[in-house]
Amino acid sequence: MEWRDHVLPSDCLLSGRQMSALTGVDVDDGQDTDIKNTDGTVGHNCSYYATAGGVLSFTASIKVQSPATGVITEQLLAGIGEPGATVVPGLGLRMIIEPLTRPGDFPVMRVATDKYLVNVVLVIGNIPAPPDVTSWTQAASEILATLPA
Repeated sequence: MEWRDHVLPSDCLLSGRQMSALTGVDVDDGQDTDIKNTDGTVGHNCSYYATAGGVLSFTASIKVQSPATGVITEQLLAGIGEPGATVVPGLGLRMIIEPLTRPGDFPVMRVATDKYLVNVVLVIGNIPAPPDVTSWTQAASEILATLPA
């Protein structure tokens, strides 16, 4: 199954304040960004930078995707997430927190509705610690409240 990027006017579904609460560092409001992929295609996400600034201040991203055709099904959801991911029930069709199994793994949360898959990635070197389940759940709730029906 192919996923499409740039399916909403903006992928910036959390404010800087909300992302700061998740990351544990002061973060500016996100900026929608086009990114050239290694295969030459152009991807899209919302990039968040630490308020302190600097070249290495990239702290988080949100990417919103939709299936190239149709809606998100249980079959599609089955392919999302690594072995050992934490499934948090009761939010959207599925909310998962990816496991941090290798040094340098970036904290990742994914939350899906029938139309959208939202991927939140944090830069491990720029945050004090990975968020706990409660913090991820709060962010997922805020994202779901922002998504169009």
